[in-house]
Amino acid sequence: MSRQVAPPRLVPAALHQQATASSLGLARVLVFGTWFCHLAVDPLQRLSELPRSAYEPPGALAVVPGRVWDVALRSSSLLAFRCGLLLALAVVVLGLVPSQVLVGVTAAGLVVYQGLVRSFSGHMNHAELALLYISMLFVFFPVFDGLTVRPWRARTRPGDRAPYVAGMLVACLVLSLTYFFVGTVRLWKGVDLFGTSTLRDLVGSFALQDGRFDGASVIPSGIPAGILVLPPLAFKVAFAASTLIELSAPLALFSRRLRPFIVAGLLLFHLSILLAMNVPFPENMCLLALFSGTWFHRVAAWLDRPIARSPDP
Repeated sequence: MSRQVAPPRLVPAALHQQATASSLGLARVLVFGTWFCHLAVDPLQRLSELPRSAYEPPGALAVVPGRVWDVALRSSSLLAFRCGLLLALAVVVLGLVPSQVLVGVTAAGLVVYQGLVRSFSGHMNHAELALLYISMLFVFFPVFDGLTVRPWRARTRPGDRAPYVAGMLVACLVLSLTYFFVGTVRLWKGVDLFGTSTLRDLVGSFALQDGRFDGASVIPSGIPAGILVLPPLAFKVAFAASTLIELSAPLALFSRRLRPFIVAGLLLFHLSILLAMNVPFPENMCLLALFSGTWFHRVAAWLDRPIARSPDP
């Protein structure tokens, strides 16, 4: 008699298969908290000092009448918008108002914020793209089921991890795809690109301004100077290695063994850009914490633990 073979079971992705309401709550704090820190140090109201003729609103912002922008681009209007958005971000981070509508309004405000900034620069900086997309997608997930200031335990879903696993995986997928597509575009331009002096020229253009080193913001001027004296082959190898790391980013969702090496490589990638070009990517570096898996859930559970009350005397 032949032995019956049990049907194969669907095995969930190794990353975030143990996600809980606390995990997704910590992801909410990480994402919107990063936005709060970003906006807190960004003097948005100084956009009013730029000439109005340089303003070219992208996308849906282009349909807004010019008279509205004449008022919106005033220093007082921009400051009021900045303060209001900071307040909304703080409420979302703390979970004071557990409402998905609030998340949607805050995400819409972030879209307008990025649209205002990019209207004067002519491009969308990919440093904020993943953060913006994740903020928008969190509208569809129960991000207030855990890690909120207010006790709101009636909102939890006992035994149902699916919404939390899905929310965490979507956030990680968006982040990994931003790296993957950057590497893909680079390959689409042709492999011959890696044999040129493209990376060395980029380092020079970012680290040097008007014939002098610009290390005033973060990095001392001697560090880019030392990097530029490296042999051309070093830049070509670094260019190819960084592209390979970017292309491998989605594998961090599925391979437990490769994940630490990919995350470490991406961190090293951002640190090297900071040292060589004086271009920081704090948003992406913060979001890489989403790939920590088990440690992320442990920290979330510890932060969301019930606080024992002392007995009344």
